[in-house]
Amino acid sequence: MAIINSIPYDATNVEVRLNTSVFLDLKEAAYKFALEPGESKPLGRASLLNRTVGTYTSEGSVTIAKSSFDDLVTELGGDNYMTVEFPIFIEYAKTGEAARRDVLEKCRIKAVDVSISGGSADPLYVKLDLSIAKVQTNGIYALAELR
Repeated sequence: MAIINSIPYDATNVEVRLNTSVFLDLKEAAYKFALEPGESKPLGRASLLNRTVGTYTSEGSVTIAKSSFDDLVTELGGDNYMTVEFPIFIEYAKTGEAARRDVLEKCRIKAVDVSISGGSADPLYVKLDLSIAKVQTNGIYALAELR
Protein backbone atom coordinates (compact mmCIF):
# COMPACT_ATOMS: atom_id res chain seq x y z
CA MET A 1 0.00 0.00 0.00
CA ALA A 2 1.35 3.44 -0.90
CA ILE A 3 1.49 5.63 2.16
CA ILE A 4 2.23 9.35 2.29
CA ASN A 5 2.75 10.92 5.72
CA SER A 6 1.45 7.66 7.23
CA ILE A 7 -1.86 8.08 5.38
CA PRO A 8 -2.72 5.75 2.46
CA TYR A 9 -4.19 7.10 -0.77
CA ASP A 10 -7.96 6.96 -0.89
CA ALA A 11 -10.65 7.53 -3.51
CA THR A 12 -11.19 11.15 -2.48
CA ASN A 13 -7.74 12.03 -3.81
CA VAL A 14 -8.21 10.72 -7.35
CA GLU A 15 -8.95 12.55 -10.60
CA VAL A 16 -9.58 10.60 -13.78
CA ARG A 17 -9.49 12.08 -17.27
CA LEU A 18 -10.68 10.06 -20.26
CA ASN A 19 -9.32 11.55 -23.45
CA THR A 20 -9.65 15.30 -22.75
CA SER A 21 -12.54 15.37 -20.25
CA VAL A 22 -12.50 15.01 -16.48
CA PHE A 23 -15.32 12.76 -15.30
CA LEU A 24 -16.37 13.60 -11.77
CA ASP A 25 -19.02 10.88 -11.79
CA LEU A 26 -16.59 8.02 -12.30
CA LYS A 27 -17.62 5.13 -10.07
CA GLU A 28 -14.65 2.82 -10.61
CA ALA A 29 -11.42 2.50 -12.56
CA ALA A 30 -9.58 -0.83 -12.62
CA TYR A 31 -6.55 -1.83 -14.62
CA LYS A 32 -3.85 -4.44 -14.61
CA PHE A 33 -0.77 -5.25 -16.57
CA ALA A 34 1.34 -8.38 -16.68
CA LEU A 35 4.53 -9.78 -18.11
CA GLU A 36 4.25 -13.52 -18.75
CA PRO A 37 7.72 -14.98 -19.37
CA GLY A 38 8.18 -17.88 -21.75
CA GLU A 39 9.96 -20.93 -20.32
CA SER A 40 12.63 -23.19 -21.72
CA LYS A 41 12.52 -26.77 -20.46
CA PRO A 42 14.76 -29.29 -22.21
CA LEU A 43 13.10 -32.49 -23.39
CA GLY A 44 13.05 -35.05 -20.62
CA ARG A 45 13.68 -32.51 -17.84
CA ALA A 46 11.08 -31.18 -15.45
CA SER A 47 13.16 -28.24 -14.30
CA LEU A 48 13.23 -24.81 -15.88
CA LEU A 49 16.40 -24.01 -17.82
CA ASN A 50 15.75 -20.31 -18.48
CA ARG A 51 13.08 -17.73 -19.34
CA THR A 52 12.40 -15.27 -22.14
CA VAL A 53 11.51 -11.66 -21.34
CA GLY A 54 7.91 -12.57 -22.01
CA THR A 55 4.72 -11.12 -23.41
CA TYR A 56 3.34 -7.88 -21.98
CA THR A 57 -0.42 -7.47 -21.69
CA SER A 58 -2.65 -4.83 -20.13
CA GLU A 59 -6.39 -4.41 -19.75
CA GLY A 60 -8.89 -2.59 -17.60
CA SER A 61 -12.30 -1.07 -17.16
CA VAL A 62 -14.00 2.12 -16.06
CA THR A 63 -17.53 2.63 -14.80
CA ILE A 64 -19.01 6.07 -15.48
CA ALA A 65 -22.45 7.65 -15.44
CA LYS A 66 -24.53 7.07 -18.60
CA SER A 67 -24.57 10.81 -19.33
CA SER A 68 -20.75 10.89 -19.22
CA PHE A 69 -20.59 7.84 -21.48
CA ASP A 70 -22.78 9.67 -24.01
CA ASP A 71 -20.41 12.67 -23.80
CA LEU A 72 -17.37 10.41 -24.28
CA VAL A 73 -18.92 8.78 -27.37
CA THR A 74 -19.47 12.24 -28.85
CA GLU A 75 -15.91 13.29 -27.95
CA LEU A 76 -14.56 10.16 -29.68
CA GLY A 77 -16.38 11.11 -32.90
CA GLY A 78 -19.68 9.24 -32.66
CA ASP A 79 -19.93 6.34 -35.11
CA ASN A 80 -17.00 3.91 -34.84
CA TYR A 81 -16.13 5.20 -31.34
CA MET A 82 -15.02 1.68 -30.34
CA THR A 83 -12.17 1.88 -32.88
CA VAL A 84 -10.74 5.16 -31.54
CA GLU A 85 -7.68 5.09 -29.27
CA PHE A 86 -7.57 7.53 -26.36
CA PRO A 87 -5.53 8.02 -23.18
CA ILE A 88 -6.77 7.78 -19.61
CA PHE A 89 -4.96 9.79 -16.94
CA ILE A 90 -5.37 8.85 -13.29
CA GLU A 91 -3.88 11.33 -10.84
CA TYR A 92 -3.76 10.93 -7.09
CA ALA A 93 -2.14 12.82 -4.24
CA LYS A 94 -2.52 13.87 -0.66
CA THR A 95 -2.83 17.54 0.25
CA GLY A 96 0.54 19.26 0.09
CA GLU A 97 2.22 16.39 -1.75
CA ALA A 98 3.21 16.18 -5.42
CA ALA A 99 0.62 14.46 -7.59
CA ARG A 100 1.35 11.02 -8.99
CA ARG A 101 -0.02 9.98 -12.36
CA ASP A 102 -0.78 6.67 -14.01
CA VAL A 103 -1.35 6.83 -17.76
CA LEU A 104 -3.29 4.15 -19.61
CA GLU A 105 -2.05 4.62 -23.16
CA LYS A 106 -3.90 3.93 -26.40
CA CYS A 107 -7.09 2.65 -24.80
CA ARG A 108 -9.93 1.28 -26.90
CA ILE A 109 -13.38 0.36 -25.71
CA LYS A 110 -13.90 -3.35 -26.32
CA ALA A 111 -17.22 -3.87 -24.50
CA VAL A 112 -20.02 -1.69 -23.13
CA ASP A 113 -22.14 -3.01 -20.27
CA VAL A 114 -25.31 -1.06 -19.40
CA SER A 115 -27.43 -2.24 -16.49
CA ILE A 116 -30.76 -0.66 -15.60
CA SER A 117 -32.68 -1.75 -12.50
CA GLY A 118 -36.38 -1.01 -12.35
CA GLY A 119 -37.60 1.12 -9.48
CA SER A 120 -34.13 2.41 -8.62
CA ALA A 121 -33.54 6.12 -8.07
CA ASP A 122 -29.78 5.65 -8.51
CA PRO A 123 -28.07 7.18 -11.56
CA LEU A 124 -27.48 4.96 -14.58
CA TYR A 125 -23.91 3.71 -14.93
CA VAL A 126 -22.04 2.14 -17.83
CA LYS A 127 -19.06 -0.19 -17.49
CA LEU A 128 -16.51 0.01 -20.30
CA ASP A 129 -14.07 -2.87 -20.76
CA LEU A 130 -10.83 -1.56 -22.21
CA SER A 131 -8.01 -2.82 -24.37
CA ILE A 132 -4.94 -0.92 -23.16
CA ALA A 133 -1.69 -0.80 -25.15
CA LYS A 134 0.54 0.02 -22.16
CA VAL A 135 0.45 1.42 -18.64
CA GLN A 136 2.80 4.03 -17.25
CA THR A 137 2.88 4.27 -13.44
CA ASN A 138 4.15 7.62 -12.20
CA GLY A 139 6.40 7.98 -15.26
CA ILE A 140 7.74 4.41 -15.16
CA TYR A 141 7.07 1.54 -17.56
CA ALA A 142 7.29 -2.13 -16.58
CA LEU A 143 9.55 -2.64 -19.62
CA ALA A 144 11.98 -0.06 -21.03
CA GLU A 145 10.99 -1.04 -24.59
CA LEU A 146 7.48 0.35 -23.95
CA ARG A 147 8.88 3.91 -23.95
